[in-house]
Amino acid sequence: MFNFLWSIIVFCQNFLQKATHYQFFAFLFSFYLLTRLNTWFYPIDNDHWIFWTVAQDWVTGGELYVTAWDHKPPMIFLFNVLLYILGGGNLWVHRFVITLFSFLGVILFYQLLQLLFSGNGQPQTTLKVRLSVIIYAFWINLSHISAGGNNNENLGLIFLIMSYLTYLYFWKSQKWFYLLLSGLGVSVLFFLKPNFILFFAPILIDLIFKVKPFSLIKLVKIMFIIGLPIIIHTCFWLIYFYLNNSLHEFFIASFLFNSKYLATGWLGKVSGQLIFILIILPVILSLFLAVFHLFRKKILLSETEWYNPGFILSWLITSVLYLIMLGTFYPYYYLMIAPVLSILVGLSLSKINWRSNFDKAILGLITVNFIGSFVFSLKQPYNFFFGEARDDFQEKVLVAEYVKANTTEKDTIIAYVYGSTFYYLTDRKPGVRYVSASHPLLDYREDFGFQFNRKFIEDAEKKQPKYLIIANSDNLYSVNQELMDYFYQNYSLEKTFANYSVLRRHSS
Repeated sequence: MFNFLWSIIVFCQNFLQKATHYQFFAFLFSFYLLTRLNTWFYPIDNDHWIFWTVAQDWVTGGELYVTAWDHKPPMIFLFNVLLYILGGGNLWVHRFVITLFSFLGVILFYQLLQLLFSGNGQPQTTLKVRLSVIIYAFWINLSHISAGGNNNENLGLIFLIMSYLTYLYFWKSQKWFYLLLSGLGVSVLFFLKPNFILFFAPILIDLIFKVKPFSLIKLVKIMFIIGLPIIIHTCFWLIYFYLNNSLHEFFIASFLFNSKYLATGWLGKVSGQLIFILIILPVILSLFLAVFHLFRKKILLSETEWYNPGFILSWLITSVLYLIMLGTFYPYYYLMIAPVLSILVGLSLSKINWRSNFDKAILGLITVNFIGSFVFSLKQPYNFFFGEARDDFQEKVLVAEYVKANTTEKDTIIAYVYGSTFYYLTDRKPGVRYVSASHPLLDYREDFGFQFNRKFIEDAEKKQPKYLIIANSDNLYSVNQELMDYFYQNYSLEKTFANYSVLRRHSS
């Protein structure tokens, strides 16, 4: 087994070291497209439509966080506005655009690797760079980690890499423009997800040690230039939401709800924790094995390997802290550590010594992690074509066709289920701002205190949604007794399907 594996490794090493630039990029592009199929065939019924529904409402005259709501800062909705403009409701156009953005991230990552590894142009450096970028393309395209591609993490990766790349370019070129780009990347990260700001730490730490001899004036100047895009970006959103009388709603959706959501997640009241930790364990183990291997060989922080060992170390520590602070361990959260994971695993594999039993064990364990993750990722494409997710989606289509046939474009509906797929399928706007039933449920059940139920009912009374869609076997969202009482008082059963029911408003 090891002899076969070793022959493959030798072949790959020879190819990666000897292939021309064009040959390698042809291979990388082909490899990327092949592995990306996992994401292209992620089940259609997912969070993609939450972001898209909110963005659609916003771009067609609604008010963000007032007429359509999700607990995210505005940048993910701005990105979905782009998807709506380019592709309307066509999922395949969306995934094509998302794929282009993702591959841009791969190219940026390749450029970052060229800066991070020392001795550019040497065969050993070429191997480290090419191995790392291939591993990166592999991890970000696993279906259970990419989760369809349309989320904060997939988009955040691009701006994380951009911020680090332009920051390091500044020290190479001393051109202040790169600091502005780095600050812009950090600002976008913050307005994708507030906890992404943690990844600004490697830049801050590096700055403290980089300015030699220490100059307070130079440090302040650099910090001001990096911070300027962050300040401008922040002021833009504050002014925008202030002028739209929705500043408080912006703070709730972007920061306040998420802080309580994080605490509730740690208590295990949002989702199962152990199952997701087991799913993502190969990622954690691969990172641990690579770090341990490099530490044992005394090359983890070797200046002969890295352009900036301190930056790598601070990036690693930041990534570990990010993992620790997660309360809900959804696999796609781990996308944010894919770059540092790929860098360290790539370096580790480039240092494998076949004569060492320890190295062979490291190689074997990392290989098992890779194969295990890839096999598990096939579950989502299987669900797309054959699994329960496909059957459920087919029924959703039938429900949507019924609702669409009995409503006009001016009618609104309520889909009191997780997600927003029904709004997409019916081409009908939500009659309440909370496009997923999970948000008012959490506020009610965990006593967050944001009065989502009251706002939900106020929206419903104002817009008088004609139809209500609920799940027949609902042991989760029916816990929200306040909303269930409202539904029973104002809606009556009209049509029953296998798993869903359609109720009609009494006054309609």
